[in-house]
Amino acid sequence: LAAGKHVLCEKPLALDAGEAREMRDAAEESGLVHQLVHPQRWAASHATVRKLLRDGALGMPLQAAFTFDHAMLADGTAGMPDWWAHRATGGGWLRNWNAHGIDLIRYIAGEFRAVSGKVHADAARGMTADDGYVANFILDGGVQGTMSGSCRARGFYMESHVVGTDATMGFDWASLALIDNDGSRTGATPADVARALLAGGQAVGGPDERL
Repeated sequence: LAAGKHVLCEKPLALDAGEAREMRDAAEESGLVHQLVHPQRWAASHATVRKLLRDGALGMPLQAAFTFDHAMLADGTAGMPDWWAHRATGGGWLRNWNAHGIDLIRYIAGEFRAVSGKVHADAARGMTADDGYVANFILDGGVQGTMSGSCRARGFYMESHVVGTDATMGFDWASLALIDNDGSRTGATPADVARALLAGGQAVGGPDERL
């Protein structure tokens, strides 16, 4: 930023909130672009879920669950870079996967009001960072939910769903299904969402709203 360059960061953005605020403030003072890579927003299914929720397809959203398990460390830590194992250097599953998971929840359903949870750090493997997490949350709109993940699963498992007063919606990166009193049906990406994704995130809900 000091050199006059726009900045696109990978995650983890910083080691703590204080560092992140310093980066934000420096970007705002410079007038340059400073962004974090959040590719989950660009999945057609996720953009569609966001639009369906905002359009009231589920009625009033009540509860949600977001799970992401991976086999990355199922058989040990061989091949893992040393920084990834330690909290002090930005490692762990919570920071490195759920940076995306947290952003996805905010993108789809709203801002967090309260969070409580716990991480698991495997000292036997020499880790001070976590290899798993579980948390409960409440969003500003009143939706309550859970988010959990482990990188020691014997396989790959991603499942997200939102329960509303009129319907339930389950989804992953590539697909979604809406279940109501008429049964289950696969959701198609609305034309305006598809056009916005192809155009690089142009506004879909109005001039000030971007994907």
